[in-house]
Amino acid sequence: MHTAITRAFKRYHLFGFTGTPIFSVNAGSGGNPQLRTTEQAFGEKLHTYTIVDAITDRNVLPFRIDYVNTIKLPEGVVDEQVSAIDTEKALLAPERISQIVGYTLEHFDQKTRRAEQYSLSGKRVRGFNALFATASIEAAKRYYLELKEQQKELLPDRRLKIGIIFSYAPNEAVDDYLDEEGFETGALDRSSRDFLDDAIRDYNAMFGTSFDTSADRFQNYYKDLSLRLKSREIDLVVVVNMFLTGFDSTTLNTLFADKNLRAHGLMQAYSRTNRILNSVKTYGNIVSFRDLEQETNDAIAIFGNKDARGIVLLKPYSDYYSVYAAKVALLLLEYPPGTRIVGESAQKEFIALVGAILRLQNILASFDDFAGNEILSDRQAQDYRSVYLDLYAELRGKVDADKAPINDDIVFEIELIKQVEVNVD
Repeated sequence: MHTAITRAFKRYHLFGFTGTPIFSVNAGSGGNPQLRTTEQAFGEKLHTYTIVDAITDRNVLPFRIDYVNTIKLPEGVVDEQVSAIDTEKALLAPERISQIVGYTLEHFDQKTRRAEQYSLSGKRVRGFNALFATASIEAAKRYYLELKEQQKELLPDRRLKIGIIFSYAPNEAVDDYLDEEGFETGALDRSSRDFLDDAIRDYNAMFGTSFDTSADRFQNYYKDLSLRLKSREIDLVVVVNMFLTGFDSTTLNTLFADKNLRAHGLMQAYSRTNRILNSVKTYGNIVSFRDLEQETNDAIAIFGNKDARGIVLLKPYSDYYSVYAAKVALLLLEYPPGTRIVGESAQKEFIALVGAILRLQNILASFDDFAGNEILSDRQAQDYRSVYLDLYAELRGKVDADKAPINDDIVFEIELIKQVEVNVD
């Protein structure tokens, strides 16, 4: 496109807008050597607004990442990382795929917050939804089949609603470049196209549609699947490259990834999960079945700065839990259950303390280690929530014109409190 524009016009100004610019350190080796970086194509940058700025300004969310080891090393091998064992045979082994699907299904409700409800376009929905990114069409096919297999004994209303989408991309196996998958399914090999047709028939049966892999209907399938992701009607979509760049859905909070990613490809894929929706969604959730820690740190350094890791990524579990434990201890000491909270000052302190605990619980809930380590008993938590909600109702109802309302400088976490109440029920 750049070449076509510059050839067609004698006078022109080119402006480039990108969230993941190409620098020399993450540029590819193909194509025109004079147009490999964003600066080569568009000239010197006019302004920079990085992911660090966006998170600081609360325009997007930070990420939380789980690295899940999926290959057991032979005895005596202690120094190699799973990312170094990069053979197709090992990564596509049925036992490995079965274990990853088992982990995904076991932890899906936790990662996507299915215990919690919120309002979306006038209706109540539970939790968020997810993408499952795979390294190849063959891997996508195997994961889709295994997801169906491991759910077949469940009652229909207990099964996740799963979709899959892929098409031909000439560079699908290149790790650092998410090649655009177009809508041309004719270039797929026969077995892959037949598989996709069968999967789309599953989708048609689920939603009463009539799509297939023919050119027009496949584009409409893509559009329909996009809308159902955005409206939280589908739970999990298996992809290769589609939806990993340029697709925004506020209801999507989790990316399961069995795919090598790096640089701009990694940042684009992760960023599908961090669009702001409500106070329940406080971060983008990444579950990586490959060791991408160094690639993640490198990408953050490129697109933020070398010190950005503490802003872009959430802290370790222990950091949040220690603060949570300290605040709960303070709550029990200062406001024992059943104690009447008298006076505006005490009410403000109580509201701020319980609000902080609610926010910490909201973050800790997605950590596997938090299950069973809640400090407050169910009865204590319910008592505190009752007082919190009573204060909310009381302070919202105050209309005394002679007195400054005490809720000018406090924040109620009412959306979060509702989620907890639903969970208790």
